[in-house]
Amino acid sequence: MNQLTTPVVIDASALLDYVLGERQADAVEAVLRGPGVRLHAPELVDEELLSAVRRLERGKQVPTDRLEQALLDAGSMLIELHPLRPHFDRVWSLRHRITVADSYYVSLAEALGAGLLTTDARLATAVAALPGVQVVELAPADLD
Repeated sequence: MNQLTTPVVIDASALLDYVLGERQADAVEAVLRGPGVRLHAPELVDEELLSAVRRLERGKQVPTDRLEQALLDAGSMLIELHPLRPHFDRVWSLRHRITVADSYYVSLAEALGAGLLTTDARLATAVAALPGVQVVELAPADLD
């Protein structure tokens, strides 16, 4: 018997917020724990995650041990990584709307018929104007 799966493309912003336990972590976790959710990302997600963690460490915004644990947690997540080259043309076509990096997530979501899981409000707004891609809606973060 095949179990139904729900493909979700996770971007680096959602992944980082989740593994660091940031404000949107609970909302991201609720999506990840959804029935049949299967995570996907372009291979670029690793570079973006490592770059963001490096920035946080260099800025002394987050203790190194916490960042290292976040990287271990991210590395243990079951995320199917996809090569970049098949999205080359679509990414280029999106250059006037969103960044090249963000375009890879959008193109992959389109190709898979998947929702896009992001905590980047600017990206979510830009994607809302594109046909064929739906941003996974996150529950509002608690306002403590």
